[in-house]
Amino acid sequence: MLDEKDYIPGTLEEVFSDTGLIKCYNGSYNCIRQTEILDDWLGPWITFLWLLFLIASGFSIRMIYKTYVKFRDTLAKRKENGEYEFREGLAYDVTTALGVWKIEQKPVEKRIKILYRVYCIPLLIAWSDLFLDIGYVSSFVSNETRMLNEFIHVENSAFIIMGIFDIVGCFRIFLCGVLLWKFTEKLDTESGATLARIEVHMEVIVIAFAFILEDFAELFVEYFIVEKFITFYDYETSAQSFAAGISSVTLNLIALVSFLGFVMNFRKQHKYQHAAMNTLSMVVPLMELILSSLRTYRFLFQAFGYQKFRPGCVWLAAIDTDDNNEPLYIADQHTFSKECFRPLDWIMVILMCSYMLVLIIFIFVYIFKIRPEYELELSNMTPDNLLGDLKKLPTEVKQRVLKPVVKPVTYVAGKTGLTKKKEKQESNNPEETSEMLPVDYDPNAAQKSEKEIE
Repeated sequence: MLDEKDYIPGTLEEVFSDTGLIKCYNGSYNCIRQTEILDDWLGPWITFLWLLFLIASGFSIRMIYKTYVKFRDTLAKRKENGEYEFREGLAYDVTTALGVWKIEQKPVEKRIKILYRVYCIPLLIAWSDLFLDIGYVSSFVSNETRMLNEFIHVENSAFIIMGIFDIVGCFRIFLCGVLLWKFTEKLDTESGATLARIEVHMEVIVIAFAFILEDFAELFVEYFIVEKFITFYDYETSAQSFAAGISSVTLNLIALVSFLGFVMNFRKQHKYQHAAMNTLSMVVPLMELILSSLRTYRFLFQAFGYQKFRPGCVWLAAIDTDDNNEPLYIADQHTFSKECFRPLDWIMVILMCSYMLVLIIFIFVYIFKIRPEYELELSNMTPDNLLGDLKKLPTEVKQRVLKPVVKPVTYVAGKTGLTKKKEKQESNNPEETSEMLPVDYDPNAAQKSEKEIE
């Protein structure tokens, strides 16, 4: 939005809904296209964003492979003939994919690949979302790919904000990759309650961080700066609404699929969760779906229904003169003026801010309360008198088992057998030597050693 000092006095006038920017097309005004005066930094800025996308893509490919190997070895073991079989007693459902697809008749390796593709959906969503977002920003450098009228000038700050949150979107991909890797280590649990909590934690955390770090700002900027100004007047050479529709509708479909997935998983997870966690696990995907659907509805109505500028949203103003001293006009956005900001816009903003506040509170509660309780529950799964081979322990408790304790054992050379001495005894005999021997955890072997010592 231009300040009074940015335009020539007396040249500011409102663009009406019925006529739009017809004065820029019929020659009444000499209007400037934004692509003609783009700042030099915008090209390198977009190139930098695509470079980050390539780095994030390389990381995604690497993590998909590495996590697959870990996923396969966690759920199945390899037999001597080279084939795989699922481990016994797993709480993880290896007979159904997506809650409705029965795969128990398929070979084990095929089932593992199907289950893993479903498991990697959050990472694939993050990758596709980043691709669409960077393509969104890139479309403004050319009149052929712009998603709104060529004479509408979008503030440079909008490109900066969208780019910054695209960078954050790269870290979202790294977050998804790391979470998938870490949670894979816990999938071999035999406890249905533990598995349900793992799945809920992963799903809610991924969506919460995605909205806080990226989707909130991009949803706000993309709708209020771009999609609200898509028009199709008879005199316009082309309407670029379809380009914007790919991003808006795709994200809405992703939100719908995610919500349906939550509903299907909720049937088996709710009995293992607290009431507050059950409520939150439904509120998070539901709010994502509501906000995404509201944005898509507003976009579709604007692009294919109303197709005009809203009153008070666009103003023409001259910012300079040409060689003939004729004023050069630009079409300036007044998105947040009283006339342009409509009641449904207020509802959308209030919902977004409320949802944002809920997620921030949840993140703090999760970090300082839910997560510590979950760690405590895993600690309680480890028995105090644990015996046997550490390799046979469940993965989620391996790191909680103390390593074998080493005690000093003193024996006297030259005598038959070993003479065990107390740790606090000090010997002055030069023939006595001390060695550090590991304690045997096998009770039978320990009793036998005691008899030999005596």
